Amino acid sequence: MYVKFRTQKNGENGEEKLNERNPNPLGLCFVSSTYRSLVRFAQVQVMHPGLSPASTPLSVYWDPKSRRAKLVDGSAIEKFMRRLAAAVYNLHPLHDKADLSKWSSHSLRVGACVILHIMGFSDRDIQWILRWKSMSFVMYFRNVAILSRRQNAAFDRLQALPRL
Repeated sequence: MYVKFRTQKNGENGEEKLNERNPNPLGLCFVSSTYRSLVRFAQVQVMHPGLSPASTPLSVYWDPKSRRAKLVDGSAIEKFMRRLAAAVYNLHPLHDKADLSKWSSHSLRVGACVILHIMGFSDRDIQWILRWKSMSFVMYFRNVAILSRRQNAAFDRLQALPRL
């Protein structure tokens, strides 16, 4: 499935990327996610006929309070990320406001960067997948135990090599 990014922060507007469906039915899948977004858009469009597939971003939701379609924008993602962080790390929305303010919509991209790095993706692959124009993403790499384990395993393989 090709996905066209009409507008992007990196300026590569109109870029098309090929994605394949994940054959693991329990796995995360960009294609399935995109399909769910299309279905949700069609459902919201029924309630808000003014939405145009040609000019409205795909990520929309129906807000029952305002009885309007709303865009999934940075603010909505930030609120979600902060609620998620509060639940995961047992942070109080008022008492831990400073800690929660560290979470933003950018946290998703940073998290994806860290996950791809610890899973062994090359810098170039991370740059391509996450649509970075520069190598600035390396500043988000984290010192996590799995990297040390991989380093230890590499040393073990090195020591097992035949000696001359």
